[in-house]
Amino acid sequence: MTTVSDPLPTPHSSEAERLRRIVADAWSATDPVADQVDSETRQTAFKLLLEAMLQNGGGARPEIEPPESNGVPDAITEEPFEVSIDDALATEIQRADAVAGYLGIDDEDVATLYELCDSEPQLRLSTSKLDSQPAAAIGEITLLVAAARSALGLETGTEHVRAAADAHDTLDPLTFDSTIAAMTDIALRGHPDSKNRLIRLRGKGVEAARALAQRLVGA
Repeated sequence: MTTVSDPLPTPHSSEAERLRRIVADAWSATDPVADQVDSETRQTAFKLLLEAMLQNGGGARPEIEPPESNGVPDAITEEPFEVSIDDALATEIQRADAVAGYLGIDDEDVATLYELCDSEPQLRLSTSKLDSQPAAAIGEITLLVAAARSALGLETGTEHVRAAADAHDTLDPLTFDSTIAAMTDIALRGHPDSKNRLIRLRGKGVEAARALAQRLVGA
């Protein structure tokens, strides 16, 4: 009696399986932050991880840590460094480089948009370059403030945007909260009645901030 053995895997099927494994690994790598970010942000993180893993030949996936630890060790957590690494953006040059890289502009153009002499970035853009419509101007200020603070590893609150809008004479206290809430480029956290809600740029918000900054420094 002749026994029919299982066919040997072809190079094509092996490659498809390897790609499926890489995609699955990249998606599972975003599990630690799945409950802390919106789905669009998780998709953006997944795409960046997948690209990095494909460039690395499907090797070790980058690690994503959740915002808060529950004390249970993660299976992919690396051993801690024996000596802590100082990654602070301690100088104005370092801060300008971080903001330039985030927005895709030249380092020397950063000064057109921001004052970075200390750790708290200040918007220094001329008011005349903002949209003439108050609501649209608030939207532009929100993108620019949140982008700079994200580049420097800082959280953004609505009070940061309110202060910048006030400094640029575009603040309407009666419509400010509703204008911010209507923006689709950001995700708002916190209670709707809170005075200082957390602002997070969505993926499309990052792209909008980059396009706005690049247009402003080129104008």
